[in-house]
Amino acid sequence: RGQIEDMKKRLAEEDKIREQEREEAEARLQANLQSQEQDRRQDDSLLKSWKFWTVVGVVAVAGGVTTYLILSSDDGIPDSDLGNIDLRNTALLRF
Repeated sequence: RGQIEDMKKRLAEEDKIREQEREEAEARLQANLQSQEQDRRQDDSLLKSWKFWTVVGVVAVAGGVTTYLILSSDDGIPDSDLGNIDLRNTALLRF
């Protein structure tokens, strides 16, 4: 009978240890999940968003193209000493 009582005691102690280990593991898991949630919230920042950088790129390209077109739109005949002939107002075919 003494051995049975010792075995029951040992099993009860092992159950307590298992319960403590389970609670500790659960607490670690909960802490890990909270940490991951915080990391995910930080990753949602504006500077890490591909949509933000797409808009920035489109605006930059549009600004560059607009600047180029404004600065390069010269409708006059280029000044030169090479004898430029203005054919814009002459008819190419005469009948």
